Amino acid sequence: MNDLNFLEINNNTIEALEKKLSVEEKNILSKCKKTMSKNIHYLKNLGIENIDELFEKYYYMFAIDESKFISIFDKYEKEDLIDKLNKNSSIIEFL
Repeated sequence: MNDLNFLEINNNTIEALEKKLSVEEKNILSKCKKTMSKNIHYLKNLGIENIDELFEKYYYMFAIDESKFISIFDKYEKEDLIDKLNKNSSIIEFL
């Protein structure tokens, strides 16, 4: 999982994922590095500040195809979405 360091994810987040993910899940994440990187950068550019928290809890969402990932967030008013995600990461489940 150390190969996820380039995603600009905190080392503590990577270590926490290492402990809870199966070997199969780790392999899937390793294969989706480019997609995950694009999705992380999309959220950072959007103004989301709690990327590490989102990635640790909802890592599987970051492996979604970039266009599908963006379409999840594009349905909402940008400022409201940013505010809500930064205050409460769990709302991502309902998007």
